[in-house]
Amino acid sequence: MKRFVCVALCALVLCAAFLAVPASAETDYGAPLGAEYTQAVDAAFSFAFVGDTQIVAYKEPEKLDVIYDYIIANKDTKNIKFVAGLGDITDKSEAFEWDAAIKAIRQMDGVLPYSLIRGNHDEMLFFRKAVEYDSYVNQLEGMHNDTVFNTYQTVRIGTLNYLFLCLDHGPTDEALAWACKVVEDHPKHNVIVTTHGYINKAGQLLTPDTTTIPPSTTNGINDAPAIWDQLVRKYENIVMVVCGHIGTAPEIVSYEVTGDHGNKIQQVLVNPQRVDRYYKLAGMVALFHFSADGKQVQVENYATLLDQHYGPGLTFSLESVGGNAYETPVNYPLIIGVSAAVLLLLGCGIFFLLRRKKA
Repeated sequence: MKRFVCVALCALVLCAAFLAVPASAETDYGAPLGAEYTQAVDAAFSFAFVGDTQIVAYKEPEKLDVIYDYIIANKDTKNIKFVAGLGDITDKSEAFEWDAAIKAIRQMDGVLPYSLIRGNHDEMLFFRKAVEYDSYVNQLEGMHNDTVFNTYQTVRIGTLNYLFLCLDHGPTDEALAWACKVVEDHPKHNVIVTTHGYINKAGQLLTPDTTTIPPSTTNGINDAPAIWDQLVRKYENIVMVVCGHIGTAPEIVSYEVTGDHGNKIQQVLVNPQRVDRYYKLAGMVALFHFSADGKQVQVENYATLLDQHYGPGLTFSLESVGGNAYETPVNYPLIIGVSAAVLLLLGCGIFFLLRRKKA
């Protein structure tokens, strides 16, 4: 009996100690909110990444508007050229989540180009039904099998060319073969791959035994090692892979790896949901600020619902494929057209001059 009482008392003490630990202590979740952010890279343009909005969508869906309001309001001051979604738009794929999310996202229609991908919380049928609206589909430059699960879009900034290759969560063999063809058809583009689940906080490629990601042995659906082997490692113009998914990782981590051609690839995990889940709803937006030559990047991680920065800003380098954001692309059709018009006028002038002399 005494032994039982002692064990019970110990259990009560342990429970009390556990409950006394504040579940929302922000120091447990990386760099604190409100950290001072200093722009170290001389930014010429930016891309915005929005990932894992699932907690906001389920708990307070009306606040999703604030995320995209912030992006649109800062479009010009931060020179945002593209907005890429990273999946898990919703938490339970409930109708109210989708309604609020698409309403918020569609604020960007006609204002900024954007991409959307599916996460493991976004059920396929619900994702397709919600996302296949005309204003989104019409901005896409390519879709695998005429669906919105695997798509691409290009962005031209000065003489720099970018291609956003947006892959489904666990893309099929056929989708990866299509993706390879897209990259091969755009050798002068800096390719940025987005997919929901790819690396963990240690930079390791995700497999089914480490997280909820489809196994590569199931019906041709591919996990991260298969995506790396079949696509990412093969092409020297793939400069970056950006993913979300891992809810316990630091908010943004980046790892440099080497492709088959000796090229360097940045693999970046953007994880806003840890703050949303364990601290308070933040509505994070990750702004990737690029130098004019596209080779230096600084990430500004901003909590739109709290009006605060999160962390001082990650920086890394990219092996950009030529060009400069400040250079004006040569407009060859215009040059040829003007030259032809000048030659035509010159020819007509000479013709009438000769006729006049004969007369």
